[in-house]
Amino acid sequence: SIRAFYGYDTLEEEVYNIEFDDKTNTYTFFGELELKPTPDLNIKPGLRATYLELNEEIYWQPRFSMIYHLSDNLEFHSEFGLYYQFISNVTQIDNVGNVTNYWILGHDGVNPSKSVHLQGGLNYFTRDWFISLELYSRRSKGIAISYLQFSEEFQENVYLNDFNGKEH
Repeated sequence: SIRAFYGYDTLEEEVYNIEFDDKTNTYTFFGELELKPTPDLNIKPGLRATYLELNEEIYWQPRFSMIYHLSDNLEFHSEFGLYYQFISNVTQIDNVGNVTNYWILGHDGVNPSKSVHLQGGLNYFTRDWFISLELYSRRSKGIAISYLQFSEEFQENVYLNDFNGKEH
């Protein structure tokens, strides 16, 4: 079977202590195939496309999931996905070490953060019980952080969003 979805959303940031007051729209399309090559195997490849109006860019986000039925009560599952985060909670650090958090849209050198999710595991179920054992891994790239640089003449925000993270 084939399924398709579309959506529209408005993202808004209002940060009053910094020069930003941004608003943008996102337009999203998601398509998915549901394949059953054998009675015990279900495969679902999918693709999400998100257009971010502020950057005038399309972000392609492939998805994939699989379930293999090992027996009537036991199944193996695996999932993969590429995800973008268009609005981020940024940590700002000034020259004396004070920390402030605020929300920001990706723009002006601050790209949306990107993460790859991998997941897999076993599900065991009976009429009364469901037990799941899963492994999960996420690698993130482009986590935004802001440093305030001061001199006698001016104050400047410097954005760095090439920090990477891992979660297991």
